[in-house]
Amino acid sequence: MHQLQRGCLGERLLYRLTDHGSADAVVGTMVDHAPAWVLLQCLQDDGMLHKHYNIVLVAQDRDFSSDGDWVDFDDMEEDCPVYIGSSVVKASDDGEYNALFFSPADNGFLAPRPGPATTHRKNAYMNVGRLIGLALLHGEIFPLKLCRHVFKFILQHRICWYDLAFFDPEIYESLRRLLVLARAPDAVEQFKMLGLTFRAPIRAEEGAEEVDLFQHGADIAVTPDLVDIYVERLAMWHMVESCRDALQHMLLGVEDVLALGSLTSLSAEDVRLLLNGSTRVDLVQLEKHTSFNNESGEKLSAERIAEIKKWFWAILKKMSPQQQQDLLFFWTSSPAVQVGEHGMTPQPSVMIRPADQSRLPTANTCISRLYLPLYKTKKVMKTRLLTAIKTKAFGFV
Repeated sequence: MHQLQRGCLGERLLYRLTDHGSADAVVGTMVDHAPAWVLLQCLQDDGMLHKHYNIVLVAQDRDFSSDGDWVDFDDMEEDCPVYIGSSVVKASDDGEYNALFFSPADNGFLAPRPGPATTHRKNAYMNVGRLIGLALLHGEIFPLKLCRHVFKFILQHRICWYDLAFFDPEIYESLRRLLVLARAPDAVEQFKMLGLTFRAPIRAEEGAEEVDLFQHGADIAVTPDLVDIYVERLAMWHMVESCRDALQHMLLGVEDVLALGSLTSLSAEDVRLLLNGSTRVDLVQLEKHTSFNNESGEKLSAERIAEIKKWFWAILKKMSPQQQQDLLFFWTSSPAVQVGEHGMTPQPSVMIRPADQSRLPTANTCISRLYLPLYKTKKVMKTRLLTAIKTKAFGFV
């Protein structure tokens, strides 16, 4: 982007920050260093503008390296971008021991983190694939929540740019606005002002500072006629090309366990549900598969046992979704309900233990068994259950 074009964008940003102190200095830094897509997003979204304003304001108090554009983000908030200009903060020199996965949108869903194609990393990704295959084969919960495009790669389904919305909604929205802008009457002038080229800025977690989407991409301007190609290539680079080796070895690991093509009839959503279970606790199914047994040492009548069951399920129904997940985790060591023909395995059970009003419930998670003391009232039972799931007081009785 030419300096004159950046200056025009800077004037428009400054106009929207007239009530902020240090606006001149902050906007100057953004115009000099921020990637073009960040400036575009700030122009279109006041929330992003104020977010980046605060980031740069903090960054100006930090130490810059000799090249003038390096910022140490170690002490910043986790959701701050890790770039100022074209420089990035790198976790290590070669990336050999970087984490295998990262969360692109900080929403708990993971994607392979690009890194060197060393034997250790290849084997690690292949082992992840084998674990996925074993979890599917035996109906077990898989602990990693992977992004939609990862499942589509494993299923060998076509990945398109719309899958980027599940990878990083922020980048997806930025690119979507570019597509909308390309249809504007003054699109040609707008794209000239943006100065985008087929050399795109990339985050540190994705293993590069910038990437050429075409050979000599820095020399090819993004125009309204080429924006579709730009969006498609950048989306595919984020999701696939930056970590193709990792995805390929995960697929090989799955195929070590499951027959080739045995999953092709499933969708990415089907596989996610089979692997990660249902995040919503289905109390109807849970109640259907749960048995109650009397180990209290007292001869309890059928009416008394029915009353205990009624208290128990009434308490669960009034819990928040998070409390229900916490209880399920306390009880079975899994925060999700397994989905399958036979429901939960092993079948959950509740053992009524001798009366002790001060004792908390305990659990044997290996066999999905909850030990519930014989409480006198529903109120006491509720208090003890909520206390137990907060303290994670597992017990092997």
